[in-house]
Amino acid sequence: MPSTTTISRVAALVAIGAVGALVSAQPAAIDPELGIPVGGGPIDPGPVPPGIDAIDAATCGGCHERHYREWRESTHRSAFTNRIFLAEFRPRERAFCENCHAPREDAATGIDCAVCHVREGAVLNPTVSGRAPHPSRAAPELAGTLACARCHQFAFEGRPDESLQRTVDEWMRSEHRQTPCQGCHMPTRGGHTVHGFPGAFDRALLRDAIAATASARVDGARTVVRLELRADGAGHAVPTGDMFRHLEVRAWPIGHPERAVTASLARRFRVDAAGWHERADDRVPATGTRVVELVLPERATRVVYAVDLWRTPMERARQLGWTRREVSRPMVRGSVAAR
Repeated sequence: MPSTTTISRVAALVAIGAVGALVSAQPAAIDPELGIPVGGGPIDPGPVPPGIDAIDAATCGGCHERHYREWRESTHRSAFTNRIFLAEFRPRERAFCENCHAPREDAATGIDCAVCHVREGAVLNPTVSGRAPHPSRAAPELAGTLACARCHQFAFEGRPDESLQRTVDEWMRSEHRQTPCQGCHMPTRGGHTVHGFPGAFDRALLRDAIAATASARVDGARTVVRLELRADGAGHAVPTGDMFRHLEVRAWPIGHPERAVTASLARRFRVDAAGWHERADDRVPATGTRVVELVLPERATRVVYAVDLWRTPMERARQLGWTRREVSRPMVRGSVAAR
């Protein structure tokens, strides 16, 4: 029997063509494999499979206890209840947003087991053992990027040619396109597929996502710091996903963080009556290098540099009274001598 890794890689290769069609066409119809509409939902899992009492996550957790514990602590579980999402959703509540953040009836459960695993009276899984107490159906596409594409690759509402999120497109252009999303975000450890969905706030993933090469030179009364950033450990641009995420890049003379010089890397938008329109993108690309130069207005012998991920704009966080610790995470730390 092939290993889980082999199944995932095969599923990824098979899915690249299907995902490519989805990315280029943005069809409005429900995809035939998993029954998930573009933009996520609403999802109709169908009837409760015979042999189980219900399809809520707690019921599933009666047998799948470890998966349930992981999901309860995951961002899928809090997709509709986390305060960063709610701060943007509440002023302009729209079903368009609920489709991904709460694709089933109970918004409080976010993205639960049935969203991916229950269809037409059967439980779906990439492989089936034949020992389950309920009808099961093999759905190898759950091990591939197609399973994630509908909520991580879609356009602005009513504007099919303008991407709101394009993580899958970035993945297709990356050096990691033969590894599906699940390779990093649902890893298999000791035969167990993790259902905690580590992502934008997972410290290990953030630590390994970006490779930084730094240099610094004294130029008269200034110090010029040059950072070359590559998304070597990520299969997409960094940051990806939500359009408001950005990287904060800082540099300061060693021992004086209060004198830091800062730059921001993000998607840039203009706003008009029709909505938001992207005008630039200076994030760390999925493939290639993003060069950032920071100029300290003083001569320094050694410079400390840092790259942090912010899940919401800094000014917005301040307006809401949120601290840096609550909405940002460290990604890169280092220092370099100035020559």
